[in-house]
Parts: sequence; structure tokens; C-alpha cells
Amino acid sequence: MTHRNADVDAVASAFAIKRLASASGGRKKVTLVSPEGVTLQSRKVLSLLKASFLEEIPVQPYDLVFVTDTGHSSLLSAQLEVIRSMKSYRVLVDHHPPDDSMKGVVDRAVVDIRASSASELVFRLAEGAGIQVRKPTATALLLGIMADSQFLTIASNRTISAVDRLCRLGADVEKARSVLRTRRDVSESIARIKASKRATYYRAGDWLVALTTVGSFQASVARSLIDVGADVSLALGEVEEETRASLRSTQIFKEKTGIHLGIDFCKAFSDAHGGAGGGHPTAASMNVRAKPEAVILSFKEFLGSRLGIQLKEIT
Repeated sequence: MTHRNADVDAVASAFAIKRLASASGGRKKVTLVSPEGVTLQSRKVLSLLKASFLEEIPVQPYDLVFVTDTGHSSLLSAQLEVIRSMKSYRVLVDHHPPDDSMKGVVDRAVVDIRASSASELVFRLAEGAGIQVRKPTATALLLGIMADSQFLTIASNRTISAVDRLCRLGADVEKARSVLRTRRDVSESIARIKASKRATYYRAGDWLVALTTVGSFQASVARSLIDVGADVSLALGEVEEETRASLRSTQIFKEKTGIHLGIDFCKAFSDAHGGAGGGHPTAASMNVRAKPEAVILSFKEFLGSRLGIQLKEIT
């Protein structure tokens, strides 16, 4: 089981657990589930792996449930209550900072926020358990690691070492890079262009901040604003009576300021205003019951306070 609209790391880590469970001996039937489907890039990966995910948990008894790459219970959507009602032993494998909402969902949490991805953590767990990792599993795990580490640009020494071992097991960095390269959907590209044009840009000392509203593709738009030149960005929009927001920052911004977007802003704001939020230092998101205008105002005040300088709009 993984989170809704599952990205590559989510499907890769879940697929790998299925393969590893099957390789550990005994007769097992393993079902893969992702509420609300998977992303376009994930579909390409699953085609390569010859695997598929259901959107709902079949009604039948299970002995064990693994939940991967899911930092908040709301990301399980309608399947959350199904998992809560199950008598199975439930294990979380994740690299996001743990959220209290998962405590009532799983019986055990295996979390390492230093890991580049859930896939990297799954690989190290397999090695620790002495389970043989075969080429298809190694390929999936490498894809998950590369997708979540921005093609290894933010990978640590430990991650690079794991990649080396996966390549020795048959995975291929060049092939993985080719698989992960996908042309954006035209509607996503249009959203990025429009959001960039209507964005508001600010300066806080030497830091550049970009804020914009968009009805969909918030994560993609937030990334695009960093590519344009912002040090930190916020893309948000009102969807189904809630505000969905994605935040991004450069690695330099994180290192110089110490700001953790997932914990310092998204989790703090969602806890205070109702909703769910969290993520990584440089990539975070939240769904909250607050108007976009309130989120923007709070984010500007947060940055001004943490940076010790008022944001000035660039005109």
C-alpha cells in the first residue's frame, strides 16, 4: 500500500517489498494498492516493471500490511478506514518525518528521514535481512532513489553507495535516467507557464521568493519557479473547499537558513488550521482548511520572521 496519486518512489518501494516478500520463502499472495491511481511517470515505470496497482484494497483477509512513502494518514484517502479496520499487523516504511496521524494506523514504523527515499530504506532493510535482491527489484529501487533525489543531485554519500550496490545487482543508471525522462502533459506545461506569468516575486535580502496560485499541478509549478530563479517558492490553489499548496526551495537556501519547509511551515500551519501537511526540507506540501490568501500571508510572515528581513515585492 502507498499514498494516493503515487509517485515513482512510492510505487517502486511498494513493488520492491512485494518482490522481496515473495523471495523470502513460503507461498504468499501480495496485492499492490495505490488510492486514486498513480502519476503519469509512475505508469511508465510500472509498464517497464510489468506491474500494476489496484485503487482499492480487495475485501479479503491479509496477514500483513506494508505502507510505504506515506507521511500522513490523509494520503491514504478512502482506504484509511479500511486499513484501520483490518486485523492485520501493519508496518510503515518511510523517509518523511513521522506524523502523529499515522500512530493509530500502523503497529510499527520503520522511518529514516536521512534516507533519500523510501526505496533506499527498503533496499537497506533487505540487505539487513539477508534477502537476495534480484535485477528487477534492483531496477525498481534505483528508479525510486533517482526520482526522489533529483537524479542523484541531492544524494548523500550513503545514497551513492546504495546506488553502486544496486548497479552491481543489475540496475543501470543510464537506463533509469531514460525511463524517468517523460514529456510533460500539455496541460501541465500550460499551467507552469501561466503560473509563472502571474506569480508575485519578492526579495528578502539576497533571497528571491516566488508565490503563485494555480488550480492544479501545484508541485510541478513550485518546482518550475525554482528553475526560473527563485530560492523558495509556494504554489497553491483552492480545490474542493480546501487549499492545496506545494513548497520548494534550493538546497543552498536550506543549508544557509536552516529552514525545513516540511516541519517548520507545512506541518506547523496544518496543525494550527486543520488539515495535513509535511514533507522534506526543500520539498513539502499541505492540504488545509484555510483560504489561499491566508496561507500566502502566513508564509510571507514566516519567511520574514525566520530571515529577519521584510519581503519586498519586485516590480
